[in-house]
Amino acid sequence: MEDYEEEGWYNYLTTDDSDDYAMIWMEGDDLDTLWVWDVSGSTCTLTTDWKTEDNWEDGAWGFFVSDPDGTCPYVEDEGWTYAWLDSDEEGNAISIAGPYGGTWYFTEPKDFEASYYDDWDYDYDSYYY
Repeated sequence: MEDYEEEGWYNYLTTDDSDDYAMIWMEGDDLDTLWVWDVSGSTCTLTTDWKTEDNWEDGAWGFFVSDPDGTCPYVEDEGWTYAWLDSDEEGNAISIAGPYGGTWYFTEPKDFEASYYDDWDYDYDSYYY
């Protein structure tokens, strides 16, 4: 896994199936709990399923998905209770399995934000003048 700053970490999740996106993040340096927010406003809690209980460097199989705050309808409505993780040889996350069986790719913020804002074909001059 990547180095994480003390104040937390985040990435975007994107899919080839649509223009939708989500954000995944953690707070502090706790690798055991992460959250996923999507454009519908849903927030799901992910608990890391480590390959080796006391050694996070071995990586994770995936994440148990839960809804402790009542903000993740996918748990009850879609039965989304586990998100498999796909990682490269160095343990860097590539994708997770999302609700509806979709594949969501980890996308660095700078890459997503550059792509997202480049997609806006917006003529500011005609709007403001």
